[in-house]
Amino acid sequence: MIGMKKTCEGIKELVAGYDADKVAGISFGGQMHGLVILDENDKVIRPAILWNDGRTTKECDYLNNVIGKDKLTEYTANIAFAGFTAPKILWVKENEPENFKKIARIMLPKDYLAYRLTGYIVQMYQMLQACFCLMLRSVTGQTR
Repeated sequence: MIGMKKTCEGIKELVAGYDADKVAGISFGGQMHGLVILDENDKVIRPAILWNDGRTTKECDYLNNVIGKDKLTEYTANIAFAGFTAPKILWVKENEPENFKKIARIMLPKDYLAYRLTGYIVQMYQMLQACFCLMLRSVTGQTR
């Protein structure tokens, strides 16, 4: 994966000339709304679909008009937009069913890089909600 290679190169460059034993930690920031899908062996199934990919118009129309914006807002405090992660998952289901069947884990790109570097899977509620992948009602017991 190019992103992983470049991340490792960047970290090496960042700590070059410094005593690496004195580095206490590295923080991750990054784009939301991307989709990285992994199989049962944590191998990437297909290239990531990034936030600026607009292929999910049909899936957003389904979510907003068939499921309904009112229902979506009640459960997620959001409506579907083409850049969000959940419509990308539906796109994979519809257009790449062989890949969809292999999905064991779904991550945002920055969370995947952090996982590869640390071995820990960590995703923030705020990121999942903003990506349209978290039902607020199930977490809080209430809606906004």
